[in-house]
Amino acid sequence: MIDLIASESELERLWNISIGQWSFFTEEEPYWSVLSSPDWRSDRLNADKLVRFYETGKPYLDTFISTCKKHNIIPSGTCLELGSGVGRVTSHLASIFDNIIATDISEKNLSICNSYCKDFNVEYSVLHNYYDIKSLKSYNCFFSVISLQHNPPPVQTYLLDVILEKLESNGIAYFQIITECNLNGDYQFDLQKHLLHHNTSPAPVIEMHVLPENCIEELASDANCKILDIQTNYLGGNKTTSKTYLLKKSIG
Repeated sequence: MIDLIASESELERLWNISIGQWSFFTEEEPYWSVLSSPDWRSDRLNADKLVRFYETGKPYLDTFISTCKKHNIIPSGTCLELGSGVGRVTSHLASIFDNIIATDISEKNLSICNSYCKDFNVEYSVLHNYYDIKSLKSYNCFFSVISLQHNPPPVQTYLLDVILEKLESNGIAYFQIITECNLNGDYQFDLQKHLLHHNTSPAPVIEMHVLPENCIEELASDANCKILDIQTNYLGGNKTTSKTYLLKKSIG
């Protein structure tokens, strides 16, 4: 069983849980919170390592461009990036788009992103509430990797619903998501049990969540988007099925 829908008050609670968890990690270890390798912990970082850290964002752009080329698409205009973090991918996206709308729930990480990308045309928006995504201006492209998977299914469903609806006609969406997980048996999500668990104030953890393929298909159809491409990747880690989707919104 995977609960996909939550009330406004439940979405607010889920969002606040995520903010609390990520604030714990990003305050002390902003780079490690993006890539959880010991190399990126604050006591090991130096100028040369930071250069290498930001270089790790380039392959995501390369894969995105090559996927678009398969379908004769040239990305342009304004791009909304969900989960910009410290700007690891943002800076590379800025090389092909006129404008980037960089969003994140972590004010600390987004401030680092701002400093790193100061020479690019990037707007910044901290998502303090789940509904803040509705207030953003429209865009020609939606891009997200290693972000949606850290949100519970009702939050993923809500975000994709709003984001795809706000996407401009003829715009594209490129996002990575976990569609299956077998870390502790088949993935399940019971909304009430999840909220009850977090009411006991457990230690912060980086959660991994699933959104089933049929849900993604329904969200795409409801937003008048066609799924052009699906690629399996390694971004969800062990015992998961992670996929990257390329969608295109119909004109009209």
